[in-house]
Amino acid sequence: MAIVYAEYDINQILSCCTYVITSIVFTIEYCSFCVQSKNIRMLLEYVKRDWNDMQGNEVESSILGKCMDVGRQYTIFCTSIFVTRIDRSAVTLSIIIFTMVYIQPLILDVVVPLNESRQPELTIPISTFNQNNFNFMFIYLIMIVTFGSCTLITVETIFIVFLRHCCGLLKVTSYKIARSLDWDDNQVSNRQKRTVICLRIIDTVNMHRRALAFLVVLVNTFKIRYMFLLFFGVASLIFSLFHTFKVLVIMHNASQFLLISTITVPNLFMMAFLNYSVQNIIDFNSDICVQTYSVKWYAAPVSIQKLYLFLMLKTTKNVKIVIGLFAPSMEGLAKLLNITFSFIMVLCSSRMAT
Repeated sequence: MAIVYAEYDINQILSCCTYVITSIVFTIEYCSFCVQSKNIRMLLEYVKRDWNDMQGNEVESSILGKCMDVGRQYTIFCTSIFVTRIDRSAVTLSIIIFTMVYIQPLILDVVVPLNESRQPELTIPISTFNQNNFNFMFIYLIMIVTFGSCTLITVETIFIVFLRHCCGLLKVTSYKIARSLDWDDNQVSNRQKRTVICLRIIDTVNMHRRALAFLVVLVNTFKIRYMFLLFFGVASLIFSLFHTFKVLVIMHNASQFLLISTITVPNLFMMAFLNYSVQNIIDFNSDICVQTYSVKWYAAPVSIQKLYLFLMLKTTKNVKIVIGLFAPSMEGLAKLLNITFSFIMVLCSSRMAT
């Protein structure tokens, strides 16, 4: 520790933590995706099976398709915002910002020349075996940002699509309950009606169980990964927001602000959308219970009413996804942000005091 303080002060250490923890997040994303590749392939097979089973029903297919469209739009948004196409090649937005920040001295030498040329320098502290070669270190940094950004976008968008598929299955379950007592043909006997209603309720229960089973496999696949990402993601957000405060309030450095924004903005955006997607699952599962109460189950025969009572008892239990000690939801997001800003206030007050 004495050696560290002899070479760097606490401000440099805190600045380094922003980029070191972000690199750790990239590594966790890549390694976890490789380790869980078989389970992810199995989840894709489940999605394919569900789509094939609903091909004969246009209404159910459209309900599932609308939910999946949100995941598709999220993927398109992340790809179009964080990845830009230039001359038929994909370039991440982070690379564009990094390049603009580092070639800024060269541009200023042309626009506003000085007696001495401005020398480009790396604002991110890194150490390599070729420390004195700026071009080598710049390319090395660009490679880290490229692979890390593409890995993060790929893995997170796949997880969001799986969550939206689970939402679609729950929405289809609500639709099945809503139409379970619908009847157009009045010439059918009461016995046949009871048989058809029982089959519809069985189909509804199977669909609900399929959605919950898919959710269990999804949570078990990504649970350990998000336990680590929760810790390092919050730590990265704390240090990046603190670094943003220092750059804006103390240093007044616009280029550094753009640089740190490439970490802060995606971190906040993905954290918010992940918790929002899990909240949708909780809400859609609660809607199943509300929909069960809304149908005219009390007008059905007693034997059918018992089935609806069983369905009510089954759907009154709220879905709760727990990752370690954290339960993702909008309430959980508020708690995370509260903890984050509390740590930031502590860091800012201690830095301002010194």
